[in-house]
Amino acid sequence: MGAASPNWNLPNALSIIRILLTPPAIVLLVRDTVSTNIAAALVMAACGLTDMMDGRIARGRGIVTRVGVFLDPLADKVYIGGALITLAAMGRISPWVPALILFRELGITLFRVYAESHGVSVPASILGKLKANVQLLAILFSILDYHIGSSLILPQLLMWVAVAVTLISGADYLLKSRKILAQSPHGENS
Repeated sequence: MGAASPNWNLPNALSIIRILLTPPAIVLLVRDTVSTNIAAALVMAACGLTDMMDGRIARGRGIVTRVGVFLDPLADKVYIGGALITLAAMGRISPWVPALILFRELGITLFRVYAESHGVSVPASILGKLKANVQLLAILFSILDYHIGSSLILPQLLMWVAVAVTLISGADYLLKSRKILAQSPHGENS
């Protein structure tokens, strides 16, 4: 019997769970009743909790893997993107919101792949973590506030903040990473 793969660990399992929880959350959201919206919000909150836990566990136990570095942001994009696209399709948020957020995510992902190909690891920033939390909060309020009968001002405001933080963190990420790439072995200043 062989040894377990070093890529199969609790943080990576939590990322996979986050991906697997996304379809049930979307199905619950699309059913669009008070109870299914509450359930969808709870599933999304569970996704957010696994997102918070997987990185802490990986760093705390020293079990950061290349698979985990790939899986964690992928899982984030799946559950956040899935929720945003579904909310837009249901008319709860404007379609430009997921388009803009997912465009930023794709751009940063492609940039990270480029940086990795040049031997540069680009770690997540505090703004990136803030972005994920604000996006989740905006999604949760967009799901839960819909049936309360309010004017939806708070979810709209949170979604605007989420978009702003998303764009700011993307710009910050590119500015910092450009400096790192310039100093890399394949960079312009080498």
